[in-house]
Parts: sequence; C-alpha cells; structure tokens
Amino acid sequence: MPENTQRPTGPATKPSDPRRNWLNLRQKRFWAIFALLIYSLAGFFLVPVLVKPFIVNSIQDATGRDVTIGEVRFNPYVLGLQVDDFEFRDTDGERLISVDELFVNVQASSLYRRALIFGEIRLDGADVLYERISPAEDRLSRLLADVERLSPAEPGENAKDGGGLPRLLVETLSLNECKVLFRDHPESENVEIQVGPITATVHELNTLHGVDGDQHVRISLEDGALLTWQGNVQLQPFHSAGSVTLEGASLDPVIPYLQSMYPIESVKATLSVNSEYVVKTDESGALSFSLSNLQSRLVDAAVSGLTPASEFLAFAELAVSGGELRYPENTLEIKTIRLVDPFIDAWLGEDGQPGMMQMMPGDETTADAGSATPWAVSVADFEIENGRVAFEDRSKQPTLALDIEKLSLQLNDI
Repeated sequence: MPENTQRPTGPATKPSDPRRNWLNLRQKRFWAIFALLIYSLAGFFLVPVLVKPFIVNSIQDATGRDVTIGEVRFNPYVLGLQVDDFEFRDTDGERLISVDELFVNVQASSLYRRALIFGEIRLDGADVLYERISPAEDRLSRLLADVERLSPAEPGENAKDGGGLPRLLVETLSLNECKVLFRDHPESENVEIQVGPITATVHELNTLHGVDGDQHVRISLEDGALLTWQGNVQLQPFHSAGSVTLEGASLDPVIPYLQSMYPIESVKATLSVNSEYVVKTDESGALSFSLSNLQSRLVDAAVSGLTPASEFLAFAELAVSGGELRYPENTLEIKTIRLVDPFIDAWLGEDGQPGMMQMMPGDETTADAGSATPWAVSVADFEIENGRVAFEDRSKQPTLALDIEKLSLQLNDI
C-alpha cells in the first residue's frame, strides 16, 4: 500500500544568510555602524575644514591682526585638535607669536564636571616676542587695548559673571623648545635678550577654588645660564609657593639699563641665586610675597666707567646667605654678606670732588617716597676679606697717592 505523503503546498523558504543581517535597515547594529562612520568622517575631515577659518576669523576680528595657520587635524576618538604652523603678527607685520605645533586634548568629563577639562595642552617650537616701545607702552598693552576696543563688554556683563575666572582644568601643560625674545629701547640703546629654549611641564593647572597644581619649569638662557622653578600654583585665589634657582647668569643684558642711569662703560660678573618663595593674594586682591633662605653669589665682577674712564670696582666674590624678604611688611633680613678680594679705585678730581660722586643720581631722579612704607634692612654679619683700595688726590700737585692692601673688615648687627 503506497505511503500517504503530504507535500508542501506553499513556496519553499530559504534559510537566512547571517552575513547579510547587518545590512538590514531594521537592525540596530546597522545604525550603530552608520553613526560611527558618519562621526568618523565628520571628525577627521569636516571638523578641520570648519575649525581652521573659525580660528583665523575669530582672532582677527577680536584683535585686528593677521593670523595664518598651516594644517589642522582632529581626532574624534580622543577629542584631540592639532594646529601646525600658527603665526600671529602685529599691525606693522612684526611676528608676535609663532608655533610649530599646538595640540589640545579636551576631556569628555567636561560635560558633567561643570568645567572645561583639558587632558593635555602642548606647545612645540613656540617663539614669542615681547617688545617695549616706550616706558609707557609695549606691544602687549597695544594688543589688549585693541581687544577691548574691538570687543567691548556689554553693560553689566562683569557684574553678571562676578568677574571671576572661568572654571578650567588643564591636567598637563607642556612647553617644548620654546623661546621668548625680549626687546627694549632704553634711551638710545637697543636691547635684545633671547630666553630659551624653554622646557616646562605644569600639572593640574586650574581655576577651581582651593585646588593646587604642581609645576616644574626649566629655562635655558642665551648665555648658557639655567633657570629652574619648582612649586605649586593655585589661581583662585592666587597662591604659589616653591623654589627658584638661577645658575651662571651673565649681567650683560642689564648693561644698557645701567648705562642709562650711571656713567658706566662695562659690567662683567656672573650671578647665581636660589630661594624659596610664597606669592599670594587675599580675598580683596592685595598682593603679598616673601623670599626665604635666599642664597646668592656674584663672582668675577669688574665695573669700568666714570670720567676719566677706569676700572673703579672689582671683586672675586660677593656672597649673600640667609636672606629673608617680606612684602608688604617691607623688611629685608640678611644673615651674612661676604666680600672677597675687593678692589676700589677712588680719587679726588682736580676740582676736589670725589670721583664716586658721579654715581650719585641727580635731584631730578629722586622719587617722592613719603607715602610709601620705609624698608627696614638688617645685616647680622658683614665681612670683607683681602680688600685693596687705591686712592689719589688729583687736586694736589704732585698727585698724592695712597694704597691700602690686605684690608679685612667685619661688622655685626647693622
């Protein structure tokens, strides 16, 4: 007897292909992949196109100065923005700032921490110009005046925001191979001082109330000197404490300033200083600072000048140890001042006046300090070792000469 088999009456159903499920518009996975693709394309390609003209136009509108940018890159996965070959020029075309590479990394935690959080801000190869045009004006003051003119604050704006700093946190701020050119024009002289390369790392720089940030700064000066700074910074209210050290600095940069005040031809010496410090402001904004454990050495010094010109002052070493300075108390306390192998060339001129009187400022340079708090200065020990004084009275004929050698002197409780 034949079997009674039942055949399917409908169309045959093929099994689904799992490889094509992700193409199904109804699948959440498709939309997730599509959103990720759009986010990536927009981040890598669209954001740089929009950001570059935004940065240029914003700075130019706010300052009235030209800005050029090379290439802009953005990584949407780490929220990192990189700007190459940035240049900012003054109204006369002088380059104020140039940066080889600027990298900024914004943290997503900014959304819920109610503050702008930067994981890293890095400046590579930055060159900065600071130029003083006159005693009352410099390029920075002109820039700030133009910013205020072009972007005036709305009435009541400062009162609305309380005049405080925006909530800001920079986890790591680093400067690599940066330089600062200081240019000045005292009297008829032109002074240029190159500072750098500067390598600096600052951690936890922020404007959050009561939060400190640690820092380590290392700056190489043009003459081979080294400036290091370690400490912490709190911006609101401002408070900074730490230590600063300057090693092997030449006094050449200050010569034009000394020549504008005194009849000096040259100054040779090498300076080293280290001290602990505290700088802070109170709730009213009043500034106070103090230096403690101040140690300084000025070695191989020689000063020439006066009329007639000669090397009238020299010494092997001037050492200061145990200094304590406080402001606004206006006190300076020094434990020891030690002067080694000093030489003084002193004379009375043909008019009978001491040659050193040429170093005294005229009456027109005397400031009225009647309203200022006088400084209280004390020195526990002052010592001169192996001093020499050469004295001439040129008002007499023949000239009277007197030399004093191997002079030792010690004074206490000055």
